[in-house]
Formats: sequence, structure tokens, C-alpha cells
Amino acid sequence: MSSIRKDLITRIAEHKDRQKNVSKTDVQAIFGSMVFDDRVMRSKLPKDAYKALKQTIIERKELNGDIADIVAAGMKDWAVENGATHYTHWFQPMTGSTAEKHDAFVTVTGDGHLIMSFSGKELIKGEPDASSFPSGGIRATFEARGYTAWDPTSPAFIKQTQHGSTLFIPTAFCSYTGESLDLKTPLLRSQEVLSKKAVELLHLLGEKNVKRVHTTAGIEQEYFLIDKYFYYQRPDLVASGRTLFGKSPFKGQELEDHYFGAIRPRVLNFMMDAEKELYKLGIPIRTRHNEVAPAQYEIAPFFEDANIAVDHNLLIMDTMNRIADEHGFKILFHEKPFAGINGSGKHCNWSMADSEGNNLLDPGDTPHQNMNFMVFLSAVIRAVDKHAKLLRAAVAHSGNDHRLGANEAPPAIISIFLGDELEAVVNNITAGASQSASAPNYFLNAAVSEAIEHITGELKKLLQQGTDLQKAVQTVVKDVLTAHKRVIFNGNGYSQEWQDEAARRGLPNLRNTVDVIKEFGSAEQVALLEGYGILSKAEIQSRKIVRLEKYIKYLEVEMRACLEIVSTQIIPTVIKYQYSLAQTAEKVKQVLGDDNSPEVNQLRRVTELLRNLISSKNELEKTEANTPHGDEVVHAEYIRDKVVPAMLKIREYTDALEGIVDDSIWPLPKYREMLTII
Repeated sequence: MSSIRKDLITRIAEHKDRQKNVSKTDVQAIFGSMVFDDRVMRSKLPKDAYKALKQTIIERKELNGDIADIVAAGMKDWAVENGATHYTHWFQPMTGSTAEKHDAFVTVTGDGHLIMSFSGKELIKGEPDASSFPSGGIRATFEARGYTAWDPTSPAFIKQTQHGSTLFIPTAFCSYTGESLDLKTPLLRSQEVLSKKAVELLHLLGEKNVKRVHTTAGIEQEYFLIDKYFYYQRPDLVASGRTLFGKSPFKGQELEDHYFGAIRPRVLNFMMDAEKELYKLGIPIRTRHNEVAPAQYEIAPFFEDANIAVDHNLLIMDTMNRIADEHGFKILFHEKPFAGINGSGKHCNWSMADSEGNNLLDPGDTPHQNMNFMVFLSAVIRAVDKHAKLLRAAVAHSGNDHRLGANEAPPAIISIFLGDELEAVVNNITAGASQSASAPNYFLNAAVSEAIEHITGELKKLLQQGTDLQKAVQTVVKDVLTAHKRVIFNGNGYSQEWQDEAARRGLPNLRNTVDVIKEFGSAEQVALLEGYGILSKAEIQSRKIVRLEKYIKYLEVEMRACLEIVSTQIIPTVIKYQYSLAQTAEKVKQVLGDDNSPEVNQLRRVTELLRNLISSKNELEKTEANTPHGDEVVHAEYIRDKVVPAMLKIREYTDALEGIVDDSIWPLPKYREMLTII
């Protein structure tokens, strides 16, 4: 083992977890303690202001300016009481992560004194510089200003650090000319559309008391944990979030002993600390467990309103990243950080619930007699079949390309699994672990809204003809299921048999991100998204360009990292080993006169692999030099067809050499170390 790797392992073995004392966690006492929730609003706001704010949240109405000032003052007082000195409008640009600009509550008076203030105008609207956020060409440089708008449906919260606290206000983010520049805005729009369409259908079905339908989500987050010492000795992990090289360990996940296994104490301490912080933020964490791959884990909350669930998922990732660092870990959210073992997903379990508390996708005790369930189930089936390409676009990402088409969720072919007697309704879209869950939710909302509108229209026709409601429902549901049953598949969605069967059924099979993005923005998709006011044609085009740019940039970072690591670490190490073999082989030949000794053959094998590696490295450098620029689609296709295969070839030779070269000089921490030594 190399001296660097040996030193890393020694440090890890001597690691003393910072949490030494076992303390009781009163979850009920801390839950939501850092959230400006209903309980806090009641205590901090006058009754009239409280009622007005609640009406704004429930009915999505605009807040009066005078009331906004009162709400802002109450929110500021609460935040200051909890140690906050600053506030930020927290938003979700099209980078896929979150953004924030902190402003102090301070104002200097005319006589030079400092007071803490926060106005309704500052609460409702912000103006961060937007010039460096991706926009896909939706606005020119001189229109670079961006505006944040308060989203009162997602409660404000306080983030605490060692040296202070900051008030975070969830917001939407739009351009100077009004177009959405974020992931939250289309989600909010889609929720309004679906609610309107679903309420109309429910009223038609006799549910006259329903005033609103919410889309709900339960987002399961998978991740890897490795020691920080290993992480910082892997430039590929630091640069791209995944290992570009690495021979499979002699023990991976084949014994299935990690899945749901006992959680290691150091890992459990991290989980408990993270959960405490998440409970303070009002995030209803329910589940923690070991996942399939070594060093892989999962965290999952209860179902929540989809908008809040997405915000909470982003907070989960941010909080866990911070707490992991405090425990000496690095958390990896990449979809496939380690080749050859399971990658990570973000399972977005989606459903609908009405204002009466009914889950519209709950079959109840007798599914065949549950009229509402069958109607909304058929709507989901139609949505998934009719808009499969749009739903596939929701999870298109360079990281997910390492998982799609393999035996990992999601399959490249979108389908629905229904168990016997409809006992198991699979209605989830599986995003990559690093991605925001906004797009899967708002694309699905749009698709289901169209299906609900279609069913409502067909029911109205039959009812106007005098058909009995029960009979009309049976007729429409039968027609929808007959037309779209091709998307239902109860077998192995990863098998070759299913791919062949799906082709016979005419289901789309888009196996990589570039092909998916090229299909995005079709006339049908524009008609759907623009028709419902979820995304304009310009906003759709901007997202297409941003997705292509992200794909290109992610892969080009990996390419540059690959070339540098191979050139400065792998090849020099192999040359050193080759030199030592050559010296040994020469001495053996002198003593024994043997040109075909094991030592000589080992030298030949290493030399052949080294020459192939250098040749492949040179080829990738040429590929990089010839990269076409200008047209994003052509550029992305070139990356997919030329760069990615060239990188895989380099990896093939590098990983083969890792299994041969003297372990005492190999420069990079190995899979067997990173995945097992904690």
C-alpha cells in the first residue's frame, strides 16, 4: 500500500467521533422550532394579519401591502429572537441547486444609530444579480436583473451555524421580462392547474365539498458516505462527484449483507445529528437505513405537499452535506459515484389528495367499487402513456445515463406496474440522486392535468346524453384503459424481453440524455405546457438549452479531470513500476538466460497496457481539440459519441493496470478502501 494511502487509513482508524455523550432528543420539542409555521404566526401576528396571511396561503391570493409590513415585522422579530441577523430570499435557479444572497436586518438612522428593520416590500420581493445564472438565452445581458418573489405556501425558516443564524424565505425567481428562471415557478403553476382540473372532475363525480386538490410527494434520498481523507485524495471525486477510474473491489454488494444491515456507529451518529437539524426545520424524517451498495444509505420523510417536499429535499441535501463534514465524512449525491455497484436515486413517490383529506390514488377496501379511484388511476395511466417522452425528460441528466438501461431505477422505458387486484399502484417517477425533484413533479402534474381534462370532457358528453353517472364512469374508464393499457407492465422492467415487448407496443425507449433533450420541446409538449400556463414556449426552449449546456459542461469537466489524472498520476506511476520490472527482468535474463520468464511476461503485459493507455489518452486529447462549438445539439452529440467512449477506453486500461501495478505505489485510494473503511 502506498505511503499516502496507508497514512490516510491510519488517520481514519484513529478517528475519534466528535459525538461522545449520548443525549436524549426530544423530537416533539424541537420539531419545527426553526420554522415560521402556523403556531408562530398565531403568536407573532395580530388576528387580522394572521387571517389575511392564511387566506393568502390557502387561496393563493395576493397579500395586501399593509398586511405584508405587519407580517414582515412579526417574522423579523421571531428571527431576531432566534439569533438571526440576516435574511435571504432562497430560490432554485436552473442550476439544479439552490441560491441565496444574505442581507442584514440593519438600518442606520439619521442620528447614526442602528436599528433592526424588515419591510413588507423586502419580504415580498428581492432583486439579486442574475447575470451568472443559466437562462438558456431567455434574456440578454442588459436584462440580467432577476427578481425573487416570496412563496408563502412554503414556510420561512432559520438556518443556524456555529456563529449565527439567518432567516431563509422560500421564493420564486423570474427574469426582468417576467419569464421563469427557476424550478419552483413551474411547479407552483402546475399545482394550480391540476387542482383546478381535478376539482372540476370531483364535482362532476358528486364530491361538491372539495375546494382544492394538492399534489403530494414523498422523496426518498439515496447517498454514499466516504471518509473525507479518501475524498480529497481523489481529484475525480472532487471535480465531478464520481470516480472516473477504479477497479471493482473483490467484495462489493454480491453478498447482499449491507442492505438493511446494522448501521455502523460512526454513520449512525452522523444520521442522528443530521436528523436533529432536519427536525428543527420541520422536515418529517421517517426512515433511515443501509442501501444495497457498500457505503450507501437512504433517508426518507413522510408525504408532504409537493412544493414543500421539494424544498425539504433540497434542505435535506444541504444539511446532510454540512453535518457529514462535521463528522469527517464526504456525502456523495452523484447518481453513479462508483462503477460496478448500485448508484443512487431520488425516488419521488407522487400522489393527489383533496381538501377533504382523501388520497385520490388510494383504492380503499374494495378497489373495483371505488369509482373515484378508478377514474384518477385511469388518468395517471393515460398521462404516463401519452406523455412518456415528457416524463422521461424529467430525469434526463448526464449522471443518470450511468443508471438508465441497467438494472437500476429508473428504466429508460417509462411504464406502470399494477399488482394483482390493483393492490400495488406504482406511481412514481425516479429522478437522479443529485437532481431537484421539481421537474418530475411539474411534468407529471401537467400530464395528469391533461388526462383529467380529457376524462372530464368525455364524462360530460355522456351525462349530457342522459347516461347514468356510474355507467358513464365505467364507459370512460374502460375506453381510457383500452387506449393506454400498453403502458402497463407487471414484469421485469430491466429485462431484454421487456425492451423487445415495449418496442412491439410502440413505447419510446430513449436511452441517453442527448436523445431525450432533442425530443424535448416538441409541438405536443409546447401545446401542453404553454396551454396550461406552466411554461411558455420561450421558457421551454431556454430549459432545453440549459439542459444541453449542463450536459456538455459536466462531461467536459470529467474529460479534463480524466486527462490530468492519467497524465500526472497514473502514467508516471505505471512507468515507475515498468522500470522496476525491467530491472528485475534484466537480472533474471542475465542469471538464467530466459527471455520468456514470468518476470519478462509481466513486463510485456504492463508495457502493452501502458502503451494502449497512452495511445487512448492521446486520442482523447485530439478529440478534445476537435470539439465542435456553437450548436448545442451538435456539441452534445459529439461529447456523447466521441468523448464518452474515449474516456471509457482510458478507464478500461487504467483499471486493468490498477489490478497489476505494485499496490505500494498506486496513487489513488481504491474502491476496496473507500467503500469499506469508515
